[in-house]
Amino acid sequence: MKKIAGLICFASFCAGTVWVEYEAISRFGGAFILIATGSGLAALSAALYRAPDGEEGVDGFHIRPRHRGPRVLPHTAARHGSKA
Repeated sequence: MKKIAGLICFASFCAGTVWVEYEAISRFGGAFILIATGSGLAALSAALYRAPDGEEGVDGFHIRPRHRGPRVLPHTAARHGSKA
């Protein structure tokens, strides 16, 4: 019974999503598609930019540690009495 209820819920969610997309496209036309595509590409490029560097070898995928510089800028450290 839970599977049938889950399928009914999933089907109604999909139908509602299709209806909302149809209404948005019929009201806004091509502008909606352009905005959605641009937003999706921006989100994808931001995720790829933040992804760690790595390489794939025979034994799997290896992530190289990031080189992080000093957390305190030299002129800020000198101002507060620390030696950088």
